[in-house]
Amino acid sequence: MLIDKILVLTDFSQAAKVAIEHGLQFARSADCELLTLHLVGQKSDVDWALNKSEAEVRAAENFTPDSRFKSMTEIENVFAGTVNLKSKYGSALTFFGTHGKKDIQFITGSYALKLVNNADSPTLVVQKGSPVRPYENILFFVNFGGQEHQDLAVLRTICRVFKSTVHLVHTGEPDDMAIIGDQLKASGIAVNTVALESPRSGALAELMDKAKALDIDLFALPSVNYAVKAARSKVNAQMQKIITNPQQIPTICL
Repeated sequence: MLIDKILVLTDFSQAAKVAIEHGLQFARSADCELLTLHLVGQKSDVDWALNKSEAEVRAAENFTPDSRFKSMTEIENVFAGTVNLKSKYGSALTFFGTHGKKDIQFITGSYALKLVNNADSPTLVVQKGSPVRPYENILFFVNFGGQEHQDLAVLRTICRVFKSTVHLVHTGEPDDMAIIGDQLKASGIAVNTVALESPRSGALAELMDKAKALDIDLFALPSVNYAVKAARSKVNAQMQKIITNPQQIPTICL
């Protein structure tokens, strides 16, 4: 899969600045264009927001004179219903920042988990303290939350760009890990398996220990198809714990 555009949502917060750093790192490594988007409440704010967005990118540590970027502003609520980021902006991957557990539901005037759940393309979420470094070690949660449709195209691209190793954590049927592992290996991606003693409950502390030992740069969650409303609530709670993890490791939601 060729990624020629990525999108970064910004609200000019510190978390958004970190998201821009991650976006610039990826855009430089993948040789693609970076788009930034800021939402405004009224037309009179458009010019101010556009100028501030452009200045924010140029002030980033990972900005270089040859960085290809375009800043945009929108008055409309792009988060209503299905979030058509890919179809509207042509972005294959969207970066945004969250301010931690207490603010997980708020980003650029809308809801982070709603964006993750409803976006038509993968989202990569960072916290304000997330380290900006190549995604060389990725911890992928196989069969996270029950029913999934595994779309690995973007994950494969990230692995090729950063020469990543994918560490598979099993939380479902044993066969699923073998299937995903074989798919990744067939693409020339290095794969490792990680066993958790308590994969269903009380596993966050153990997971963080594993992540530290493996020097994990990125968590990866598969896309989830919710069968019932109760499942949505349960999986959202699990997602929140991963996205707002205490080591502030970025999380991509496929």
